[in-house]
Amino acid sequence: MSDRPLYTPRTRLAVDVCRARLAEAAGAYTEAAERYASLAEAWERWGGLPEQAYALSGRARCLEAMGQDAGTEKARAEDLLTRLGVAGPTIL
Repeated sequence: MSDRPLYTPRTRLAVDVCRARLAEAAGAYTEAAERYASLAEAWERWGGLPEQAYALSGRARCLEAMGQDAGTEKARAEDLLTRLGVAGPTIL
């Protein structure tokens, strides 16, 4: 990932998503969980409900990988997707 300046909030968030996913893929679950938590809050402020649900889902995966409870994150993500009209099995 480049360290060049990012000027738009949407671009900064997209790059942060990539960093969270890379940390998760590398097994750095604590770092990834923290990044996903921050992203969920940022997406909520920005108004990106699907992205907020995906960030919550990512945090849930990391918490589970560390043997921690992820029920709250899963429930919040599923609630957001339900509000958006996503039906049936989710990708969570």
